[in-house]
Amino acid sequence: AELSYIKENIRGDSLRLGFAVLLKVFQLIGYFPAINTIPETVIKHIREQIPNVRRSTEFGYEHESSFNRHRRRVYDYLEIKRYDNQIR
Repeated sequence: AELSYIKENIRGDSLRLGFAVLLKVFQLIGYFPAINTIPETVIKHIREQIPNVRRSTEFGYEHESSFNRHRRRVYDYLEIKRYDNQIR
């Protein structure tokens, strides 16, 4: 289901890898760590699981807006309601 979502909703190898890493790391630890603290072995393993993503694809975001959009998509995909002013 996750791979189908990524294939249908995320365009480009770099963005697909970025979203997949954010999704799996968030599922594992429950928050988004600083990107530079995610171990390369984790990124490599996730990269190998995504069909048609080149092995040379680097993990990272050129634009903070893409990173923020992917964070919101992870919340939406996992149906997580964020704590905000409306909830308060």
